[in-house]
Amino acid sequence: MKQNKFFTLMATMLLAMAALVSCSDDDDNDGGNAATPQYESIAAKYDITTANSPYESVEFTASGNYIIIQNGSGRAKQNATRAVAPKSKFGNNPFLAKLSPRTRASYNQVILTGTYTYADGVYKLDNNTTVSVTVGEDGSYYNVVFTSGDGTTSTFEADKSVTQITNSAKSNLLCRTWNLANVSYVISHNGKTVFTWSGSDYKDYDSKWAAFLKQNYPSVYEREYGDDYVYDDDDDFIDQMIFTKSGTFLITWANSDGTTEYEYDYWRWQNESAGIILCAYPEDIKSESDWTSTDEDIWEPLTVAFSGNNLVMAAHLYETEAEFLDDYSKDQENEHAWETYSEATFHY
Repeated sequence: MKQNKFFTLMATMLLAMAALVSCSDDDDNDGGNAATPQYESIAAKYDITTANSPYESVEFTASGNYIIIQNGSGRAKQNATRAVAPKSKFGNNPFLAKLSPRTRASYNQVILTGTYTYADGVYKLDNNTTVSVTVGEDGSYYNVVFTSGDGTTSTFEADKSVTQITNSAKSNLLCRTWNLANVSYVISHNGKTVFTWSGSDYKDYDSKWAAFLKQNYPSVYEREYGDDYVYDDDDDFIDQMIFTKSGTFLITWANSDGTTEYEYDYWRWQNESAGIILCAYPEDIKSESDWTSTDEDIWEPLTVAFSGNNLVMAAHLYETEAEFLDDYSKDQENEHAWETYSEATFHY
């Protein structure tokens, strides 16, 4: 139940509320009512096919974000001179940390993202670049034309990405940009609440949890922090999540030093009526059959639900007394001796 600084990104989540909302007559409505994103009708992803293109794909999302993946973006290629940690499960805490020890620079070298506006067939990006997409001569491909601020143009052939997510009320509700509003924690010991916290500043949470441990469980404090502990702003809450119907799942962290980090993954429904999605690393999706695979080494579950125009996620993490204290002479029978319930609200 310790809040380890190297927890990977996503957990199997248990929600405190019901499944996804729907706006249709044949679906249950549990309270979600987010308005249709501005660019829902033009949202699309284009996979670049031109040889030696610097770009692998260009995507325009329903909420007005662009996501450009540079060529050679596989995780194993991001740090050619350093080992990348072995892939682990999506982890125990859904709102914290990074997937592996990559540098900030390696993130920003492979993903370009921001906001766009659209008018008269032209996407105007916030970096003073415009993009237009036209159908190729024989109708079997697209031309994606980038025009920089100085008027320089670059044209690449592309295929329109297959829409992996069915067009449904639930998909329409999820596929947009979500910004973190609040995170709350309730930590219990043998059924009694011993620590609570709510806010959006991870540093504040971290310092209060450390103070609790120092006062009540000094051995755990020493193991997890120690008096020489220095807060690292790499440990932070997720700031933003983007879901798209092409299967893109982009997570963003904004660091205190002004840099931004991204995690680019794929998603699809496992049980749409129950609001359960599956998440995967792109390098694990090598064929269309991988998209429909039930292989647990590829896909990890995540449950989502809505309240009004908020996306609400929650997770439980349990530990025995022995696991919490890292003392295996202690009780290992009560699997729920320590319980952390964490909930995050994302606002559209």
